[in-house]
Amino acid sequence: MDALMKRFLRSRSLCKFPIPKPKTMELLVKVAFVSLNPTDYKHASVVLLPSKIVGCDFSGTIENLGSAVDASRFSKGDRIAGIIHGCKDSHTGAFAEYLVADPNMCFKVPENVPLEKASTIGVGWISAMQALRKHLYPDKIDSNLAGETVSDAYSQRE
Repeated sequence: MDALMKRFLRSRSLCKFPIPKPKTMELLVKVAFVSLNPTDYKHASVVLLPSKIVGCDFSGTIENLGSAVDASRFSKGDRIAGIIHGCKDSHTGAFAEYLVADPNMCFKVPENVPLEKASTIGVGWISAMQALRKHLYPDKIDSNLAGETVSDAYSQRE
């Protein structure tokens, strides 16, 4: 497979890698779309992490599942999107033809949502989650807050 790899400071190139094999609690995803966000730019251009695959946000289809993945939640062929930790090691990153992902960091994409739009959700989703965890009391969070702005959510805090 081809993947965009950070080689040296401010140097990136397409490199060949073997298709990764999912571990017991991982999904193998054939990547359809990725999105670029500040963390990708910083990893690719500034951070001193040579020989790493770049990218966090993705969407695509499940090619294979690890043996311990909950089959009632995901199955081969599902359209999914999610986030992975790009530049973490030499074989993880979204800017590749295939990736392995933690099922807890992925979600199914409804048929009426284009995969290119779903690929933009990952880092925003995590940012919103971190904001809610940090600024709201987890035992006081109303499940009806899902989809509201952080300001709306904060205004409803007891």
